[in-house]
Amino acid sequence: MLSGVNYLERREVASLTKIMTCYVVLRLIKRLPGVSSKSLIRVSRIASITTGTTADLNEGEEGTVWDLLHGLMLPSGNDAAYSLAEHFGRLLHDTTEGESPSRNYVRYFMQKMNQYAKKLKMYQTAFDNPHGLANPTNRSTAKDIAKLTSACMKMPKFREIVRAKSYTTTLYTPTFNSYRRVSWANTNKLLDANWLGVKTGVTPTAGPCLSVCYRVEEKRTVVIVMLACTTMERRWTDAVMLAAWAKERIRLDNFS
Repeated sequence: MLSGVNYLERREVASLTKIMTCYVVLRLIKRLPGVSSKSLIRVSRIASITTGTTADLNEGEEGTVWDLLHGLMLPSGNDAAYSLAEHFGRLLHDTTEGESPSRNYVRYFMQKMNQYAKKLKMYQTAFDNPHGLANPTNRSTAKDIAKLTSACMKMPKFREIVRAKSYTTTLYTPTFNSYRRVSWANTNKLLDANWLGVKTGVTPTAGPCLSVCYRVEEKRTVVIVMLACTTMERRWTDAVMLAAWAKERIRLDNFS
């Protein structure tokens, strides 16, 4: 770690929560039998009416896991987050042994999110929903989010998703045998040059948040995490300033 201010302070982290949602889904794809990024997910009514930022998913529509991961990370769709948590929570429920089964499938996904947080030594983190909507018990720290982001950036599929400026796909509704083409734009404005993307977030209680990855040298990157920024636009200017500082700091360290 190069530097930080109040990086151990526990705060709400808004949609930076979705970084862990994406991480867990990508891990479960490898672990659960018969599951892949091409597996279909049907959007439930509860998912479709989830408030806040949206991927504009309709009840009954079907998309692949890969589609919904883009709906999760680019437009920051809370509906996509709930759909993924519900789908993979159901799969986890079906493989659960030794405890009383629950129909609250998202609960199983949340357990997995917190289990992975412990494995990543995110000791000041507790997740209580898959999307980051305002929740006083869904908290983390800048240091923990940096740990998570660093782990995610080691995953090729994660890097591919978060660096995409846009994504277009077709969703299918079996009930009406109809297709709908959707396009999502990335809310992250820092996707040019050496910026490798990751995630934005904002709620009234968390404030504007940002976790980004910047390539300092050919084989060296830094993760920048900012929570409770003063304004939405200040996130971008502060990130650029911090990246320039990190680049100079590393240059001086290498020189010395």
